[in-house]
Amino acid sequence: MKKFLSLALALVMTMSLVTISAGAKDFTDDSKIAYDEAVAVISEIGVVDGYSDGSFNPQNTLTRGAAAKIICNLVLGPTTASALSADAAPFSDVPATHEFAGYIAYCSQQGIINGYADGTFKPAGTLTGYQFMKMLLGALGYDGEIEGFTGANWTVNVAKLALGVGLDDGNDEFSGNAYVTREEACLYAFNTLQADMVEYDSKTSVSIGGAEVVIAGSKAQVADQGVYDDTMNAKGLQFAEKYFPKLTKTKNDTDPFGRPAAEWKYKSNVIGSYADTSDLLETYTAKAKRGDLYTLVGSSVVNDLTDEYDLTVYVDGAKVKDPTVSNYFNKNSSAAAGVSGNGVLTEVYMDDDNNVTIVQINTYLVKATDDYSSSKGTLTFEVVDINTDTAESDNPIDMPPLGNSIDNDDVNVESFKEDDYILVTYSYDSKAIESAELAEVVTGEVSEFTETDNVIIDGTTYKYNKLVGKEQSRTEYTIGEDAKVVLDEYGYILYIDEAISTSSYVYIESLASTENSKTVKLNAYFTDGTFGEITVKKVAGETGAAAMRDASGWYTFSKDSADKYTLSTVKNPLTTADATVSGAETVVTANGKVRFMPNAEGEDITIGTNESASVADIKGDSSTIFVVMDADDEVTTYTGVANVPDITTSAEFDGTVAISVVYKQSTGYAKYVFIDVSEDADAVIDDANSAADYLFLLKYTGNKTTSGEDTYYKYKVVLDGKETEKFVESSLVDGGDSNGTLFRNIKENSKGYVTKATVFEDAAKRDVVEMTKADGDQITFSGDTLTIVGEDYIIGDKCNVTLGIGKNAHADLIDEGNDYYLSQGSARSMANYLKNYNLTGTAYIAVDDDNSEVATDIYVWVSSATYVGPVNDETTEEEDLEAAQKLVDDYLASDTAALEYDYESETPTASDLKSKMATDYAADGVTVSVRVTSFSTPTAGNVTSATAEVTVSATVNEQTASEKLTVSITVTNTSVA
Repeated sequence: MKKFLSLALALVMTMSLVTISAGAKDFTDDSKIAYDEAVAVISEIGVVDGYSDGSFNPQNTLTRGAAAKIICNLVLGPTTASALSADAAPFSDVPATHEFAGYIAYCSQQGIINGYADGTFKPAGTLTGYQFMKMLLGALGYDGEIEGFTGANWTVNVAKLALGVGLDDGNDEFSGNAYVTREEACLYAFNTLQADMVEYDSKTSVSIGGAEVVIAGSKAQVADQGVYDDTMNAKGLQFAEKYFPKLTKTKNDTDPFGRPAAEWKYKSNVIGSYADTSDLLETYTAKAKRGDLYTLVGSSVVNDLTDEYDLTVYVDGAKVKDPTVSNYFNKNSSAAAGVSGNGVLTEVYMDDDNNVTIVQINTYLVKATDDYSSSKGTLTFEVVDINTDTAESDNPIDMPPLGNSIDNDDVNVESFKEDDYILVTYSYDSKAIESAELAEVVTGEVSEFTETDNVIIDGTTYKYNKLVGKEQSRTEYTIGEDAKVVLDEYGYILYIDEAISTSSYVYIESLASTENSKTVKLNAYFTDGTFGEITVKKVAGETGAAAMRDASGWYTFSKDSADKYTLSTVKNPLTTADATVSGAETVVTANGKVRFMPNAEGEDITIGTNESASVADIKGDSSTIFVVMDADDEVTTYTGVANVPDITTSAEFDGTVAISVVYKQSTGYAKYVFIDVSEDADAVIDDANSAADYLFLLKYTGNKTTSGEDTYYKYKVVLDGKETEKFVESSLVDGGDSNGTLFRNIKENSKGYVTKATVFEDAAKRDVVEMTKADGDQITFSGDTLTIVGEDYIIGDKCNVTLGIGKNAHADLIDEGNDYYLSQGSARSMANYLKNYNLTGTAYIAVDDDNSEVATDIYVWVSSATYVGPVNDETTEEEDLEAAQKLVDDYLASDTAALEYDYESETPTASDLKSKMATDYAADGVTVSVRVTSFSTPTAGNVTSATAEVTVSATVNEQTASEKLTVSITVTNTSVA
């Protein structure tokens, strides 16, 4: 039987059909069905049929007549319902011979449906989600008169109940006023099967004017299990248990990728096994950070994983042997959990017993080598090598054994054609391809790219899938030319189909040298701020040395494997223009101005429809890149008119400043601007818009990259108070040994790489204090004064304090396995954390004025530390036990140890309650564990009660004391009724 997996749903929403037995019905348009599980179950039990041509037509709108048939099939069973007939026309437009007459008559008699005021029913008419759910609620036992299913606000009352019992589960875009499609009807009927039946203790009615009116009735209560078998494995009586007793749902399975799964069976026939999302905590399709997973699951669970709770990890269906907890959960760590990354689906599950399952699924790429063969029932393909890296320093991967063909009986492939790119997933458990989906291929103009990171095509940024090798992700594109890339289901680049090996724009300033009659070198300035001599082999189509020596201005370029450049003229719709500025104290560029060259001279040029515009009319915007060369031949890049500095020639200047622009002819907006101020040694470049004031290096990541002729090292950093990652130019750092260094006046290129920065050194308004772990090399705080190795600083309200601690500083200062400890808080909290430690490291202090003691910014790096505080190893076991008991008693006397607890959530669950309580009851010095002993899920807008047992323990020198609290809990469902 086929497995139709829509990747967008199967991998993102995790509601996929995993395996299907021969019992599930096969429709010719299965691949178009979004709610596979619902359609499979509902069609198997005969509630909804396909069409005579073998199709299901999932997007067809459900009619009112068909809805009546579904209700009858649900409450009577398909066999009994099919025998229904109408002795007379139930409505004026429904003759007794109408195909739905029997169903409509029955539903009308039972008060489930109504006609219109004119006596018609309109069986071919459509019905909304609320109208259909009103019928389903009636089938579940809700009394329409008691619940207010008539009158002006009937939709509000229906919505409150229907959404509260989960009739819309699985449809994240549910709109109650939209018309119901056939597959949506299946989904809502499927949810009805699993919903609770209700009953009323009593109902009172009176006759008013000859009509029976309900005037009192108890609130609907979940019906007891009674004599019915518990086939749905849930409390109370579910619809299926009463009306379809031979339909069973068993949660004892996993799908081929290791997800928790439930098996549906009707009579003796297995319908299929489907991923069960009830325990799903979170889904990631990019890097899942270990710190995020630590917070998601909770510290109390993480601390007991592998001891009290199980941790199970699957990668492409293969079970990871003895997974290390710290590889997936690590407080404050931004490292990837397991193999997570761009394009890797990571799902985190946790059951009611706190057992955690992590499922990670990669997507691979194949290409059809022929059209689907209907006679053989197979599709042949070739595997696309998305990663040719072999060196350990790159990004080698092991491709699974995908084979070279797919059987249509396993996965639906009949729609694929030769040369189609196909996204596939593979399970090492089933040893088979589990899904196949047509890949999206994007073709468009490249405007920018960053090696190993992303490319911008037609204005949209596309990042690379984690599996793509560094050799492929370093592909250089032709700016202004088209490229074709293949995307995975999450929008990441999985393969580059067509891209000319070329980079961005380059400005050629002058001839550098001619080694011989055939070799020409030019001085080149790149848009990322790098520059140097390049060897050219062709310029604007010319290969002669004489012509190439005359090159100057802006070009696009490509580079061959011998690092020889081919320069091409800028192509339409872009063009170039040159201007000059001369004279003393003349404005060259104006910060923040759209017309950034107010005094530029030069030839008139054509901009759009203006036949004689001045160069000064060229405009800039937030994406314009400015490349500025100063008198020291240093090059700095700025992005956007808000960041380009005010540049003014000096008082004695009598030369010229050259400006060269690449701009779009139709708009006059500049893309790149080169400004040569090298002739004016005293030019004023008011570079107030630096990228940041401070850059604090925390940890070298081990990654480096090149841009032009420069090398950049990637560091974990704090950039103006924000923890992030940055590539830093190699001349600024000592390879990977610059942890703890503080820089000021940070400059970046257009890629965001740090190209320039000044080491923070002793000077006016700046102090640097070295700590050598000698006696007294400590940090203390008293009053409003922070003392660093004898140096006093007054801490004002706005002082920024950052503390970084290296990996090997001291076991009590940094958690095992972490690369560093980072704290950004108060001076007092930093001093308390470092209390009684002699320190080795550096403190950087910025003060508000020369010789002032008022600190404005403090950065401290601790590379090692020695504890010199009091130690008492002579206590007895009784004393240790008493000390532990005191910690517990102090906790019980605190406000944290509350005996009553309020829990509010839009989707209240026992596991979520447990996690929240564990966080709220946590405290220093004690260990707190929570066990939810009773829990009942309230419907939308309602309240129930629960209880939990909170165990508090403390350990002193291996002596442990513990106490238990019984907590009464009020559970509130805050979802909109």
